[in-house]
Amino acid sequence: MMKKVLVTGGAGFIGRAAALALRARGFHVHAAGRRAVADLPADIRWHQVDLLEEGALAGLLGHIGPSHVVHVAWEVTPGKYRASPANLDWLRVSLGLIDYARMRPETRLVGIGTCFEYDLAGGTLSETATPCRPQTVYGRCKLALALAFETAAALGLSTAWGRVFYPYGPGEADGRLLPAVARACLSGQLLDCTVATQRRDFVYIEDLGEQIARLADGAVTGNVNLCSGAPITLHTLIDGLARRLGGAGLMRYGVRPAAGEDSLPLIAGDTARLRDEVGWAPSLTLDETLDRTAAWWRARG
Repeated sequence: MMKKVLVTGGAGFIGRAAALALRARGFHVHAAGRRAVADLPADIRWHQVDLLEEGALAGLLGHIGPSHVVHVAWEVTPGKYRASPANLDWLRVSLGLIDYARMRPETRLVGIGTCFEYDLAGGTLSETATPCRPQTVYGRCKLALALAFETAAALGLSTAWGRVFYPYGPGEADGRLLPAVARACLSGQLLDCTVATQRRDFVYIEDLGEQIARLADGAVTGNVNLCSGAPITLHTLIDGLARRLGGAGLMRYGVRPAAGEDSLPLIAGDTARLRDEVGWAPSLTLDETLDRTAAWWRARG
């Protein structure tokens, strides 16, 4: 049987990585999103479509007839997505994936969620032991869709839900942490940071793409943390990139206060399911990933 996958949000930071990793695993990849793209391989079929338009998702699914769907598309504008009303729009539209799978029960659905679904005060977060207590509109809507996927699985459909932690690497959008570090270094501008002693579970974008591809290409159901399982301090990540770009002295630690979840000392994921059931293990060191990230930013100037 030909493995044909639709990746929604395929032009985004996570969606593009997933599409490339699925292609490498032998999938015929269709990717969809709002804007035109020119940097995907020619054998990845691009569909420019606004999935929030009435009937757009159903029409796309009917046209492609995918055997697998990896649903990444969502509201992710830095600084806005956590409280955006658009989260409710994405929740409403995304439920149509389950309608499609009910008509074609051989379909494999993988939804991309977030660690913000959890009670983040738990420190190291487990799919089975940590309660879900999202504090944002984004986290609540993602959790609502996760529960719908779980219900679909109880009715016999093949679904999995990946909870992403803190991705980084080449192609990361402006408005996030490492792009701010890179731009400050390349322009010679000071950057105000928190004390940066907080430990977070950062996952390199190529590793994340591979995790999603393995999850889609298997039979694991339920919630799976998509992370590294090796939390580091913000200072380690910031300083690692800044030193490679010649701007370590531009980072002003302790100037900006940390509030809310940003002030929590540890947010990390338990990787037991990812390791033992999905079969993923890291292939790159932190130094190697920072080397690649710095090279990408230097090439951009």
